[in-house]
Amino acid sequence: MHHQLLRFYLRRTERHGSLLLYEWLLQLARRHSASAASALPALAGFAHLGNPQTHTTDLGSDQAVVVDIAAREEVVTMLLADIEAAGVRLSCLRMPVEIVHIGTKS
Repeated sequence: MHHQLLRFYLRRTERHGSLLLYEWLLQLARRHSASAASALPALAGFAHLGNPQTHTTDLGSDQAVVVDIAAREEVVTMLLADIEAAGVRLSCLRMPVEIVHIGTKS
């Protein structure tokens, strides 16, 4: 099965409607039955992912959050379509990943 990882860099205070944006992304991933999703604080860094609507973001100036979502390729495609349909403007990294289960009986 082909899986992909979406990685979003967000400001902790960004919102979509009444929810924090990272919470909304996690809920969306759960609704689509993503394999895994997490939101973690980013200690330091910067992001400029080529979105012409945004400027370079100094992740140290505002608490930043990294959201990772791992899912099958077709689920990732649906997630991205839903994000766009919701009117959310984001950039993310999209990369192939392999989900490995360690210590399982065969």
